[in-house]
Amino acid sequence: MNIKQDEANCHGLGGKSIQTFMRGLILKCCEGERMKARYRVHRFDIKMTADQRKLEQFLNSLEGEVVAIIPNTTSKTFATSVVDFLLIVEKVS
Repeated sequence: MNIKQDEANCHGLGGKSIQTFMRGLILKCCEGERMKARYRVHRFDIKMTADQRKLEQFLNSLEGEVVAIIPNTTSKTFATSVVDFLLIVEKVS
């Protein structure tokens, strides 16, 4: 997945790509741990008004611990934005 630099700024990532942001997040989560933890990053396409039950079922089906849920927002008009998908970081030990 590629994201333009100006889009990264709009998403509040401080000019970083989503991959760079996720790498930094995972490194912060691992600080202080002696074992190397393993993580899976899931992309979950969502319509916030209709998919609450679908998201709940997905989260309950995960084997590991959910470390982070990161929404990807897209501006639709000047004053509104919508969540297109979620990145869900799962710690699988």
